[in-house]
Amino acid sequence: MVAAAVRAAYAWSVREEFPKQAMEEICRMIGVITEARGPGLTPTEPITLVEALRRSLGELSLSGHAEEFARAQLLDGDLLTDDAYDLAAEHACSLAQDSERTEAWLPRWTRMRADKVSSDVFRELVEDGDQDMYVKSRRFLIEHPAGRKDVLLDERGKTDAQPVGDYLPLAAHQKYVDGERQLWWSCPRCKYPMVVESGLVRCQHARHDARFQLDTTTTTPKLLKIGAGGKHRAPAAQRAEGVVCVERAVWQSIVMPGVTELRIAAKLGKYSEVLLWPDLDAYDLHVVTGDYQYDVKEYRSADWLIARLRERGPDTGIAILIPDTHGDQVEALTQAGFEAVSERQAVKLARRAAEEAL
Repeated sequence: MVAAAVRAAYAWSVREEFPKQAMEEICRMIGVITEARGPGLTPTEPITLVEALRRSLGELSLSGHAEEFARAQLLDGDLLTDDAYDLAAEHACSLAQDSERTEAWLPRWTRMRADKVSSDVFRELVEDGDQDMYVKSRRFLIEHPAGRKDVLLDERGKTDAQPVGDYLPLAAHQKYVDGERQLWWSCPRCKYPMVVESGLVRCQHARHDARFQLDTTTTTPKLLKIGAGGKHRAPAAQRAEGVVCVERAVWQSIVMPGVTELRIAAKLGKYSEVLLWPDLDAYDLHVVTGDYQYDVKEYRSADWLIARLRERGPDTGIAILIPDTHGDQVEALTQAGFEAVSERQAVKLARRAAEEAL
């Protein structure tokens, strides 16, 4: 139901560009939602569904019992919200009514769950079975999600990383048109092109805390922090000519979690050698001193994470590492029978192991 709601919201947001396909998709999603919830319990007309998507999913009874979903809103006026993109990363999926025609116009992130997108790219990464090349290529993708095409080629050559994933030209909402110039700004945390809309420039991942006011009073437009502005400096404008970025689905499923994995690896690396994605991604991090093995999980909902872990089956000896931004999920995972630690706890364990080794 959440997947259908996300797809209906996306279709409404692009109805001017794809009028026939968008309205057909909304009608199909009404059918999917009605079948799942039962007749008389959900909107039956396109405009009624759209109005509902501008409110919280809890009002649509599409959220299950997770409060995080109940608060989510998919449309702000006629624009997709960050909630819509976040939910798509974990809930997008192919539906029984899908066809080749559907897939031709719906972007991959609306119809494929993040782990499916990841597996497509990972197949390229593991093709030759070389662990060192796997790490180089995956790390390059995470650290270089956007840039000028010629610069990316030069940087890849320096690291010997293999080209994986598709890089596409910037979308209209990722650029600011200033006369004859086109400018873009990268998120200071994940380096992905930020969205430019209504005088604001922001990363669409809310937890990256990158949100700025666009100041056009100077020769070259610049960004000003809004309020406290988080920990990050406002990035400088860059020319958009020749700039490409990984597709959104790859950003959601590989770049965003990868940024967190590399950040945590750096913290743990102060106390021990840390191996990234051992055995071609059997798990995420191996802290050598102390022999800790971790899978880093950064899900919006603990309930959904638990369901996914149960679906996957047990990983003996591999603990779930929850970033401190989601630290309240550790208790729920532990109560569900999983071995879980917070980022802070993992650092303490690494420090203690290093002290004992000395």
